[in-house]
Amino acid sequence: MISVEGTLNPQNQQLLTALGEYKDQVTTRLVRSQTPAEVVLQNLSQAVTVLPADVRPNFEDRKMASFTASVITPNQHPLGESFGFFFLPGVLGTAPSTAHIAGEFYREASDRLDKPVMFSSSFSSSIGVDMRKQPFIGNTTKRAAFQAGLMAEILRKNPATEIWLMGHSDGGLSALHTLPILEQLMKDRDSETRIAGLILTQATGLYDQNILSFGLRYSRMPLMNEAIAYLYPTSKQLLDASERLATESDPKLKKALNNELTRIQSRYFIERPGHLKAEILKTLMGADTRVGREGWREALQIIRSTPEWLRAAPESIRRLVNVPVGIQWGERDPNFPPELAGRAVTKDTFPNTSQFISGTLINWPHWGVAINAAQYAQMTLSMIQKMSETKQAEVHLYL
Repeated sequence: MISVEGTLNPQNQQLLTALGEYKDQVTTRLVRSQTPAEVVLQNLSQAVTVLPADVRPNFEDRKMASFTASVITPNQHPLGESFGFFFLPGVLGTAPSTAHIAGEFYREASDRLDKPVMFSSSFSSSIGVDMRKQPFIGNTTKRAAFQAGLMAEILRKNPATEIWLMGHSDGGLSALHTLPILEQLMKDRDSETRIAGLILTQATGLYDQNILSFGLRYSRMPLMNEAIAYLYPTSKQLLDASERLATESDPKLKKALNNELTRIQSRYFIERPGHLKAEILKTLMGADTRVGREGWREALQIIRSTPEWLRAAPESIRRLVNVPVGIQWGERDPNFPPELAGRAVTKDTFPNTSQFISGTLINWPHWGVAINAAQYAQMTLSMIQKMSETKQAEVHLYL
């Protein structure tokens, strides 16, 4: 049972822009699970039996996590086959502040895919700032179980036949743990929905990292500077992009570099606003989140309390991934440098996946999802189309 917390802010310009011509054809809601606690705990206790004993959470402490999600649906449900999208953001993401990402996926998928969209949704981060008033659940798989529970309820109300599960940063780790539990919940309900694939973008928990080097890379100032450089390119960036395009011989990479040069040229003459870092901070945190020292302090405390970010998820979890997997690394992401991450994460990381597609996002910073949701949706839909079209088991893309 889902309770509608209300419609999303009708003046949310990011969401309206994302939806484009579809804005009058859809309903946008903020929803929360209202299923009684006893039923939730019973359903999840049964679903997690699919997990091996070494990662299986128990619910004896009766701690409950209540997530919210932004859900965009057409005014009339499509008949026949349809798509659904679940997006799990990183630690700073909330359901309202990432609604425009769900909007971008709704519009882009409606324009490009061969079946209509039943729903597109974005969730609260499982350890984000809007969970601060709830008991902190330290177990990643247990947090994922509650997210899977809300997903199953959204699916019950909006029965898409094919869904894609996507996660960015810490949301990627959550998506990885959520997938087998959601599959089991759907099986328990005799659902005909199929999970078509898992897309992990600059995700934590895929390979082991050193806590000191990660902590230095994750400090606030480098993140701020990379966001500024992406939004307001310098003449050096313009020159470097031109030279790189001129000397590249790989046709696939050349096409991606040409797209990036076009983006830089389109933004090169945009005047930087005053109080730029405050503007960037607002963008990163989301318009509906409490911005300021308190929010950053709590985020950093969360980072320190979640060491699973810095090590690969248990092999017993990764072995349960039996759907196609798409991995995206940002070329300008200091947290997960593609030259390191690309070597560390391969098809062998997911022994039972039928397909492993990796992609390098050209000139893409870690916070690219937050500052250019439209491009993220375009690149991800391109990857999804490639995954659906190719019969190859392993492919690398430049996006």
